[in-house]
Amino acid sequence: MESLLIHINNQPINFKVTTVGINNRDQENIFKDNKKTLGYRLDKLLSKSKGRLREITQQQKDKYSEYLNLSLGEFLLRLKETNNDDYRLYLNKYGDKKFCNYNINEFGNSKGIYCYIVNDEIVYIGRSKMTFNERFRDYGKITPYKCLNDGQSTNCKINSKVNDIEKLKVGFYLMDNFSDKEIEVLEKEIINTLKETHNLWNHQLN
Repeated sequence: MESLLIHINNQPINFKVTTVGINNRDQENIFKDNKKTLGYRLDKLLSKSKGRLREITQQQKDKYSEYLNLSLGEFLLRLKETNNDDYRLYLNKYGDKKFCNYNINEFGNSKGIYCYIVNDEIVYIGRSKMTFNERFRDYGKITPYKCLNDGQSTNCKINSKVNDIEKLKVGFYLMDNFSDKEIEVLEKEIINTLKETHNLWNHQLN
C-alpha cells in the first residue's frame, strides 16, 4: 500500500494512498438537464432574496416572462447558444465548466482527512465527517442543481479541476475514533501548514 507522510506540529500524518477512477470526462452543459421551470426558479429566488439580488431577479422575470413555463435547463442553454450572458446569472462561478465522474474503491466506510495528490504533490485538503464514500459521491458527480448560483460551487470547482487531470491519487488519514471537531481542527492545521509551500486548490480563486 502506497503512503504519504507529512508532519503537522511535529505530529506524523500518514495518508494511505489510492488511485481515483475517473470517467465520462468533459461533460458540458450539465445545467441543461434541470427540469424545474424558469418561473419556479425565479419565484423561489424572489421568496428568499433581498435588495439588489431581488431587484435583478424581478428584472429577469419581467424580461423573460414568455419563457416562464420553459424548463430552466432548456432556457439557460438557449441563452448560452445565442451568446446571451444572462444565463450566467443563474449559475455559480464554476457551473459552466467541464465535469467528469470519479469514485474511490478503498477506505470508503471510514471518515477523517483526505488529500488529492497530483504528480506526488498534495493539491487539495478536505475533511469528511461522513464516510469517504458519501463525500466522494458528492464531489464525484455534478448534478444540474449543483451548477446553480445557490448550488454547490466548491463541488463544481473541484470536479472541474479533476476533469483536467490525467491521473489523480487520493490519500486518506483515517479518523474513525475521533470526534467531528477533532477532524475539523486537524484539517485547518494541515491547510495552514501546507499553504505556505503548496499551491492548494483550497486557496485558488479560479
